[in-house]
Amino acid sequence: MPTEPNSLGRSAKTEPRAKNRSRRPLRRRRSADASDASAVAAGGSANAVSSTPSRRHLIWMLVATAALLFSLLLWWGMLRPGTGKPAELAATPASAPVQVLAPQTKTALLQQGPAQAQAQAQAQAQAQAMIPVAVMSATPKADIETASLEQLLAGSDKPGVWRIARLQSNAAVLVIEFPNLLEQGLAFNRAAAYIEKKSSTRDRVLSDDELAALVKRSGDTSETFYFGHDYTGAQMRQFFAQSKAQDIKLNAQEMRLRATLLDASLLKEGTSPTEKEPASLQAPGQQAVISFSAQQVDDPATKADEGVDALRRESTLRHELSHGEFFTRPAYQKQSWKFWQKSLSKTERAMFRRMLAGMDYDPDNELLMVNETQAVLMHTPDSRAFDASNLGVTPAQLQDLRMRFERSR
Repeated sequence: MPTEPNSLGRSAKTEPRAKNRSRRPLRRRRSADASDASAVAAGGSANAVSSTPSRRHLIWMLVATAALLFSLLLWWGMLRPGTGKPAELAATPASAPVQVLAPQTKTALLQQGPAQAQAQAQAQAQAQAMIPVAVMSATPKADIETASLEQLLAGSDKPGVWRIARLQSNAAVLVIEFPNLLEQGLAFNRAAAYIEKKSSTRDRVLSDDELAALVKRSGDTSETFYFGHDYTGAQMRQFFAQSKAQDIKLNAQEMRLRATLLDASLLKEGTSPTEKEPASLQAPGQQAVISFSAQQVDDPATKADEGVDALRRESTLRHELSHGEFFTRPAYQKQSWKFWQKSLSKTERAMFRRMLAGMDYDPDNELLMVNETQAVLMHTPDSRAFDASNLGVTPAQLQDLRMRFERSR
């Protein structure tokens, strides 16, 4: 009849056989011990009796010896120099720096033997490991204060200097308050012409004479060309790279701006491919720089209005900060695009595009159109800069546009 399974699911008849097999070596060991004892009792030495190892012990000894020999042969064949056999590449830990060979070194390695290539690669890796960490770090080189909107509007306690701060509510936005419009224009006007001016060019940076002619044609001065500025780190990196490629001699304010962006880690010096080639600039992270100026009075001797009163200053700051939010906060940029593409009709988009083109913004730059639309519509409280008449709509229609933007969240 069938056997009943035990609590472990085994047959009740098979369990004793397994236990008997486990006891057999013990019985053989006891027999050997008995033989040894008989030999001693007979007057012989116990050491004279050679105890024969069990078959299982012999098998394990042979397997261990074979494994050891195989490991030694494998190690010798893989790592011995000059054999022409490449060693396996180990996975690089996530925390370990990845060593990158310069292009000319990679070419040279292809022309060498395995032993020479390995030696040269190791030497270069050791040399790169000796580079100070600070050179590769994105940590700011200078202490940058953080400031809220209210603190920025309160003004600097050091008049006549550039005030540099990170926005308290969004540290990805770097804010520069200039002591006056002229200082701001000398620092940013050339970059503005390169990045977003319709009447300028996107493929090259203007010379001093070309920039002066552009400002004059617009009916402005260096002071009134812009009341505030806003650009991404990537845009500023491209501006400085293009200026360098054209061998444009930047002015003192532009060079100071470059140094300021490096100190604030908005820009970062890359590694130089060779000793003779200068390092390239990088723009780490999704960051932006915006600027505005301190209050100043108008010069009655000029046609342009250079006056910056409290209202114009606050309106400019709020306007430029909204650009910083657009550049660095994906949710806000998404809301702005949704308003532009879905809430506005084709006719209304053309209305905004026409207004912005009249301000000399590039109407073919769709991102610029979306960005400027949200800023003038929602964050420009000074009616001298923007009101319903700029769009050719009524105040009620303007309010409706603003409510539709809020509903685009």
